[in-house]
Amino acid sequence: MAFRYLNGACIDDNILTRYKSGKGNEELITIPEGVTEIGESAFSGESFKNIILNVEKVGDYAFNYCHNLKGVTLCEGLRELGKWAFNSCKRIAAIHIPSTLIKMDRKEQPFNNCSNLKSITVEEDNPVYHAKNNCLIETKAKILLCGCSTSVIPKDGSVAVIGKGAFVRQFALASIDIPDSVTKIGELAFLLCNSLSKVVIPDSVKTIGASAFEGSGIKVLRLGSGVETIGAGAFTSCPYLTEATVPDNVRSIGGRIFANSGLKSVKLGKGIKTVPDAAFRNCENLTEAILPEGLVSIEKNAFRNCCTLEKICIPASVTYIGAGAFQSCRKLKDVIIENENTVIAEDAFTNCAYQPPKIETNTDFELNGASLIKYKGSGKQISIPQSVTKIADKAFKNSAVEEIFIHAGVTAISVHAFENCENLRTLEIEKANKKFRSEGNCIINKKTDTVACGCAESVIPDGVKVIGVGAFKFCRGLKSVHIPASVERIETDAFLNCYELEEVTSEEGLEFIGHHAFKNCKNLKSVTLARGLKTIDSGAFESCKKLRYLSLPEGLETIKQAAFYECTDLEEIYLPDGLTHLANVAFNKCTNVKSIRLPASLIKIEYNAFSSGPHLESITVEEGNPMFSGKGNCLTEFSTRFREPDYQLICGCKNSVIPADLDIKVINDAFEGCSTLEELDIPEGVEFVYGNAFGGCTGLKRLSIPESFRHIEVFGDCTALESVTAPEIARSYFEKLNKNIVFTPKK
Repeated sequence: MAFRYLNGACIDDNILTRYKSGKGNEELITIPEGVTEIGESAFSGESFKNIILNVEKVGDYAFNYCHNLKGVTLCEGLRELGKWAFNSCKRIAAIHIPSTLIKMDRKEQPFNNCSNLKSITVEEDNPVYHAKNNCLIETKAKILLCGCSTSVIPKDGSVAVIGKGAFVRQFALASIDIPDSVTKIGELAFLLCNSLSKVVIPDSVKTIGASAFEGSGIKVLRLGSGVETIGAGAFTSCPYLTEATVPDNVRSIGGRIFANSGLKSVKLGKGIKTVPDAAFRNCENLTEAILPEGLVSIEKNAFRNCCTLEKICIPASVTYIGAGAFQSCRKLKDVIIENENTVIAEDAFTNCAYQPPKIETNTDFELNGASLIKYKGSGKQISIPQSVTKIADKAFKNSAVEEIFIHAGVTAISVHAFENCENLRTLEIEKANKKFRSEGNCIINKKTDTVACGCAESVIPDGVKVIGVGAFKFCRGLKSVHIPASVERIETDAFLNCYELEEVTSEEGLEFIGHHAFKNCKNLKSVTLARGLKTIDSGAFESCKKLRYLSLPEGLETIKQAAFYECTDLEEIYLPDGLTHLANVAFNKCTNVKSIRLPASLIKIEYNAFSSGPHLESITVEEGNPMFSGKGNCLTEFSTRFREPDYQLICGCKNSVIPADLDIKVINDAFEGCSTLEELDIPEGVEFVYGNAFGGCTGLKRLSIPESFRHIEVFGDCTALESVTAPEIARSYFEKLNKNIVFTPKK
């Protein structure tokens, strides 16, 4: 491995991974010879002014928030620009794309939020991109990736899509003419273009993405007859927009579509079936809202805080008015609800002059059309009403129900429909149901063989392929889980917060355990996983504080971030053959661990994967590992990002003897929390200390420091020190730490 540290640049295998000069405001940064790639976030936040990029690749976020950067030269030979590579470089005025650049991220385009950009050009023979009228266009896909305050969208048919964030924060953009060739305006396309006052959307446009014009200066909005979908927040926070008509061709509008805008009048077309969440929330000037016949529901907070709205007519087609829909519309007094059977949430008209008549009802079910929104009863055995086709998210949350029968007409059950039903023991679904079946007190999607939800008495049947997202979340009565051989995946949150779960076992066949799958299973004591498992995702067993027995199978390849974080009762970490990657804080805060054993196959350990702790006494690495050593009960890693090839010590324990023959240069968070460490000899050659390497080493009594050591002021927690051998320059530091210390100068 070729590693260099040169003039503030950390270079690893010809990749510049980090630049930090410490000077700031340099006029020109020169990339060192031999560098072919700028790594992720390598220059992020730096304050230099100009750079010449004679490299092949610029990584994601490479120049993120380089606010002083104004001159960028992209040289021939550059092939790839990562996502948001120059994000928020607010002084860049001109960009020229070389002929060799053939890859840029479409969704997170490199020049996002470059608000001073005025000129965009592309070398003529570039095979992928071209520029016209200061618009950067992906030629074949016809996507306008990036524009600026001087852009004029070409009318030659070369643009079909205005890409995500193409004009973000182009504060000087006063007008834009969208040609008939455009069919889609992407998410965030004109976000915070506060000088943009007039927009005409041509008939060719079918989709307007989420937050497309959020925070813009639009005063006049004209929507074409082709628009079918408008995303969430598309026109939110447009203070000068006073009037809007949504034409009949629009079939869907997203939440917050006009929230916080200056609207005085709005008319919704016949294609709209739902006024979504917070659609007009905080439109304080709104005095007129015309709702179409055919509208089915007005969702929560839809008109909340429309404090000047005095009257509204709610068509007969509306069956549901959600929570807070008109809350704090204080002047609202004239309300016509044409359908006397419309379900009105209890707080839909809170703080309004109008109050709906009290309707006595004996129903235990709150319905929105064919959706069961909430079960409000106290019964133990219930059947879902025949009119219901969907059981909504959290419909039975915290209920005392014990048995549930679901009829054949139910076609949708939301992920967390039965969340925190502590007493639920029986789940049964009618056999004639075409979408779901029930077996072992599990509800299973017939098409995908996925467990959609379960309960305390569930036994996962053979034949199931997937334990679905949140299937057993908050199932507090569940005590044990056996995963049969047919199951391939356990998805996100599948057993999250199953507080009484004590044991998990699996058969061969399980390949993947998802994000937070067993997180916070407070009483989980034993986990035995069979061969075939490849990945344990982030936080999968996080905060399983009573987990003591853990058996991981050979062939496991990856343990992701915080997978076993804060498993405080775990005493042994035995990682199996085949494991190659251990991510950040994977076993961090496992404070009772006594021994760690790593396989020869493990070649990557990320930041703070282990923590030392007071009980750790043994660290071993199997012979043949090319990257790590356990010599002297020290976990050391070959190579660092900061120096020539060497070793860094990344985890130690109370029995550590730092090897003098490994050329260790760095101690990185190695002994943090090791309160039982009593003596330590740091060998000659060690220079740097990173992180809180000796934090919490309150039991350290004897210490020896070499002449090479550069970070003396890192022993502030070592207040029990009785004897120190160190360079004379360190005498005053240690004598202040403990006035009775025996200090011996290093010879």
